[in-house]
Amino acid sequence: MRTEGESEVVFARSSVVNAARAMRKEVFDSPLMQYRDLGAVRRAAWRSRRLGFSGQAAIHPRQVAVVNEVFSPSEEEIDNAKAVLARFADHDGGVYGVDGSLEDQPIVRNALKLLERVR
Repeated sequence: MRTEGESEVVFARSSVVNAARAMRKEVFDSPLMQYRDLGAVRRAAWRSRRLGFSGQAAIHPRQVAVVNEVFSPSEEEIDNAKAVLARFADHDGGVYGVDGSLEDQPIVRNALKLLERVR
């Protein structure tokens, strides 16, 4: 049985995400087996999303809504992606600073990808 947080498989999951992303592929995490504990499903889905997975498989219909909620962009994320693209256009496609942090092509690509998912 895995521990809460599943730290024993973080390296393996990270390796899978990195390999898939290097090939520009979407990558989905394995499902959580404790399908009745929706709190645990939510925590697992958030861990997967933070690691860079595109989504997470489900083994029970109860898990689907939770996984979809976690992996769907929030209104705040959508608004932020639109703002990134607007700032990028305002700076003629160059690197620029926002609140002490730089925004560049990878940030713009992520914003575009997020908005494509919303469509």
